[in-house]
Amino acid sequence: IPFPVPGGTTTNSTTGGSRNSTIAMDSNNNPIINFGNSNGNRVTVFRYTKTTGLWDYLGNTGSRDANRITLINDAAGNLYNIFQDALQSNGRSNTIRVYKRPAGTISSFSELLQIPETSLSGVGIDASGANQTTNYVAPAGLNISNVAIAIGTNTNNPYIVYTRNNVNGGLITPIVRIFEPATTWNGTTWNYGTPTAT
Repeated sequence: IPFPVPGGTTTNSTTGGSRNSTIAMDSNNNPIINFGNSNGNRVTVFRYTKTTGLWDYLGNTGSRDANRITLINDAAGNLYNIFQDALQSNGRSNTIRVYKRPAGTISSFSELLQIPETSLSGVGIDASGANQTTNYVAPAGLNISNVAIAIGTNTNNPYIVYTRNNVNGGLITPIVRIFEPATTWNGTTWNYGTPTAT
């Protein structure tokens, strides 16, 4: 595999200033890497295709200043990308987002949707506040961090976990959620039922 990953361009994003890198194998046993880059710190996705010997840019997920990036595959070869997104430059909302790349020839990640939408920032699974950069009054003590994902043999039901303050702004506790089985694929996104908190 070429070392290092070739530098990107304005078309296929940049590989400079990368951080929070993760790696997993796709359904064809090609390594896929995710990282935040210096151009907006969005999650950037590259795949090394063994048959061509080249790195392919697969796109970006999220909006701005992504961190705590995790990439994982399941027994069916689907890839899941979960991270904390600030949504915009200097954003004050820590938002948990989950993207899925189905096994096979589909080459892009699509966001798993929570239906009905209940995130304070209007996207993602949960958020510490609204999507804005100015000062705002957040719910008492609400803070979200430390996100992770796991998938068992039932590949329709990814589990996610993150930590958040309780409503009194005191003890920080883990929140574990499981997605309901997928209902439809519209060519852009998976429409999932509301994740169940446990």
